[in-house]
Amino acid sequence: MEVAVHDLDLAYGDFTAIKSLDLTIPDGESVVLLGQSGCGKTSTMRCIAGLETPTGGTISIGDKTVFDGNSGRVVPVYKRNVGMVFQSYAVWPHKTVLENVAFPLKMKGVAKARRRTEALAVLELVGLAHLADRGASMLSGGQMQRVALARSMAMSPSVLLLDEPLSNLDARLRDDLRVELRRIQTERGLTSLYVTHDQQEALALADRIAIMQAGRISQLGTPEEIYGTPASASIASFLGVTNVFPVAPGSTSRALELADTEVVLRTDRAVPAVASSACIRPEDITVTLDSGNDVSDLSGKRGDANHLGGVVRIAVFQGSTIRCKVEIDGGIELDAVCPPPSTGVLAPGARVTVSVDAAAVKVLPDEVPSAETRAAVAA
Repeated sequence: MEVAVHDLDLAYGDFTAIKSLDLTIPDGESVVLLGQSGCGKTSTMRCIAGLETPTGGTISIGDKTVFDGNSGRVVPVYKRNVGMVFQSYAVWPHKTVLENVAFPLKMKGVAKARRRTEALAVLELVGLAHLADRGASMLSGGQMQRVALARSMAMSPSVLLLDEPLSNLDARLRDDLRVELRRIQTERGLTSLYVTHDQQEALALADRIAIMQAGRISQLGTPEEIYGTPASASIASFLGVTNVFPVAPGSTSRALELADTEVVLRTDRAVPAVASSACIRPEDITVTLDSGNDVSDLSGKRGDANHLGGVVRIAVFQGSTIRCKVEIDGGIELDAVCPPPSTGVLAPGARVTVSVDAAAVKVLPDEVPSAETRAAVAA
C-alpha cells in the first residue's frame, strides 16, 4: 500500500527532531532513509509505525489516515498493519523458529493448521524452512535476523519497516543478506521503508533514497541519481567523497581556485553563487608515476583534464586497486583509488602526476538550502 507523509513535525520539548517532512512511498516501492545518527530517520519510521506521536502533519497508509495533527486522529500501532524488523533481533529464544514466525498469525486468530502452512511458506522464502523445528537460541546472528524478517512478513503487513536490521552482522553476512532482502522485497512487491546510515546498504536496497539531514529530507532520488549527482557538498562527503575542498569566492569554471591553496582546477560545472566546494571522487583520479616531464607540458594534451604534480604520502594495496594519498604541489592532499601501475610501484615518496577530468570535478553548494531559506530568497 502507498504511504503518504505530509508536513510531518516531531518535537521533544524545545528540540525539533522532524521538520515539515513530506514523503510518499508508492505501493510496492522500497525507500531507504539514509543519514547520520540523530538526523531524524528512525523518528520518522517510528511515527509511521505509531510508536511516536508527531506534533503535526498527516500520515496515511493506503486510503486510511493513521495520524492527523489537526483533527487529533491517532490510530494505534496494532491497527496500522505494519511489520517492523529492528536492529536487535527480538527473537524469543525459548520458542522454535516456526513458533516465532507463527506467533503474529496466532495473535490474529489464524487456525493452527493454516498458520503452520503460512509460516513454513515464509520460512521457505527466507531460506530457513529446514530449521523450522530448531530452537531459536541455537541460531546464528544472520539466521535470527532472517527469523525476525519472516515473522514480520508472516502477518502480511501493508508496509514493512526495517530499522538498521543488518548493523549487528559481520561484513560478508551483511552483503549476503542485502541481496536476499532486495530479492524478497522485489518478489513480494512489498512497500518498505528502510533506515540506515550505511550508503552501500542504501544503494543496494532502494528504489529511491531519501537523504535526511537535521530532521528534513534534503535530497530524494534513485540510487543512481543520489550517487552521481549529490545535491550538496555535505551530502557528497556523507556518501564517501573524500576529496572536498572549499572554493574561493570569485572562482569560475575555467579558474576554480581552492581556498587557502595555490591549486587552480577546471570544471565543466557552473560555480554556485553561494558558499560551495569542489568534490572529486577518489575513483575519478588517475595517478601516474612521474616520467620526468614537466607537468605543465601535459596541459591540454590529454583532453579537458587537470594535471597536477605531487608526492605519494600513503599507499595501501587492496588487491585489484591501490588507495593512495597524494600531496599536491600547492597545498592539498588528494585521496585516489587506482589500479596498480603497469611498471614501477606507487610507494610513499614517489613523484607522480595526478589527472582529473574536468567533468569529474563537481562544484556543489555546501548545504541544500532549507525551505525557509528558499522562501526568503524568492521573496
